[in-house]
Order: sequence, then C-alpha cells, then structure tokens
Amino acid sequence: MVEGRWSHAAPLRRVLDLIDAREEAWARIFPTAIGVGLLAGGAALGLHAGTHLLQDLLAPLMDGPAVLALPALGALAGSWVVVRLLREPPGHGVPEVVRAVCREGGRMHPRSIVSRWLGSLLAVGSGGSAGLEGPIVHSGAALGAFVGERTHLDDRKRGILVACGVAAGIAGIFNAPLTGLAFSMEIVLAEVSALSLAPVVLAAAVAAATDAACKTWRREPLFHLSSPLDRRAQPVDRRHADTIDPRDFPRCWRSLNITVDVEAKAKEAEAAQEQRNAKEALRCAEEA
Repeated sequence: MVEGRWSHAAPLRRVLDLIDAREEAWARIFPTAIGVGLLAGGAALGLHAGTHLLQDLLAPLMDGPAVLALPALGALAGSWVVVRLLREPPGHGVPEVVRAVCREGGRMHPRSIVSRWLGSLLAVGSGGSAGLEGPIVHSGAALGAFVGERTHLDDRKRGILVACGVAAGIAGIFNAPLTGLAFSMEIVLAEVSALSLAPVVLAAAVAAATDAACKTWRREPLFHLSSPLDRRAQPVDRRHADTIDPRDFPRCWRSLNITVDVEAKAKEAEAAQEQRNAKEALRCAEEA
C-alpha cells in the first residue's frame, strides 16, 4: 500500500518540483529585467537627447558649404569610432545580436554598449541619413548581456535579458513598447513562452515609463480632455484665450459624448504679449 501511494504521488511531486524551479527562475529574472529596462531606457534617452544636442550645436554651420561636408565627416567619425577605436565589426548591429543569442549563449562584449551608440550619435547628429533603431538595439542587447553576466545567469536566461534590452531600447527611443516586444520576441528570441514573454514585457514597460517620465517632467500637457462628469464635479478653468468647439472634431469622436477642451497655448502667449505691448505703449504715452 505504501509503495502504491508513493507511485501515485510521484507525478504530483514532479509537477511541484517543476513549479518551484520556475518560481525560482521568475524570482531571479524579474528584478534583472527591471534593471535592464531602466538601463536601456536611459541609454535610449541619452542617444535621443545627444543626437538633438549635436544637431543644435552644428546648426549654425548648416547654412554654408558645410551642409554637404558635415554629414560625410560625421559618418566617417562614427565609422572610425566603431571599427578602429572600439574594434567592433561593421554593420547596424542586429545580426550580431541574433548571433549572440543563437550561438554564443547571449554573450556580448561590454564595449558593444557604447560602440554603435556613440557612432550613431556622431553620424545622425551631424546630419547623416541613418536611423537609431540598429544602434539602440545593439546597445540595449549588450546591456542585457552585461547584466546577465554579472548576475551569473545561465545561457537561457541571459538570452532573455538580451531580448529585454532590445525591447527596452526600442520602447525608449521610439516610445513604442509593443513594437519593441514584437521585435525582440520574433527576431531575437524567435519563440514565445511564459518565462520569456513576461520579463520582456516588463522591461519594455519600464523603459517606456522612464522615457515618458523624463520627457514630461515639470511640463504641462498641451491638450486637456475632460468629460461631462468632470464638469459637474468642478468648474472648468477658462484661463486660456481660446478653445475649440467639440463639433469641430470628427463625428465618431462626438458620438462618444465627451467634451474636448483644447487649450491653445500659442494663442494665449500671443494675447499675453499683446497685453504687455499695450501696457508699455500706454506707459510711454503717459510719460510723454
């Protein structure tokens, strides 16, 4: 009887052991996925801000003949940084990421974090006709590989962290977490499972939230949407100079029974400037 009981309980024990192992794997990979999302989101923000800053610095030189030379010089400088200075293979970086996951257990060199990041900043910031997707994918993947290496994860989980870095990088640079999720699952991992999907979703969401929080810090929204229930709860602020009637919007919007107050901040600033000009003219007239 005892042997019969143990024989019937053996499948249940194996299931419980499998659940415990998965819970342990989830408990380790979730915090690292959040960290990768923060790092890759920060790298995407830095790349976006650095590119625009370089464009602003070089804007005075774009009026003369340098408008043709600057993009070429920026491309040469970016290529030199990637190939000569940091000794990375040429290319936009996505094939290297796929190769690292499929053949190298998610291992990437730490210099890959900054190689294409810096090269694309120089090339795109100087007016080059290039994009930021490949560089941020490569940098985010290298960040995921670096975190996986430092936390001593196995090849499987390190590959998942590489996908987390890819999804977080795309979510941070383009504000498109679903695009980053689809790209990382279809191109980088090429498979979908619960253990791989949940960390990638978490990393992409963290990166998108980081991007939104940094870009909207201490900034008022341009458009304010309010419903009739909000209007009953408290009076609508009419500080601004102009609003657009809801009837100006498409019929499909009006059928939702939502009142849309669009505050024209540009017109408000123009009206305030006109008031200041009128007061200044009146003061000058009184003094004369």
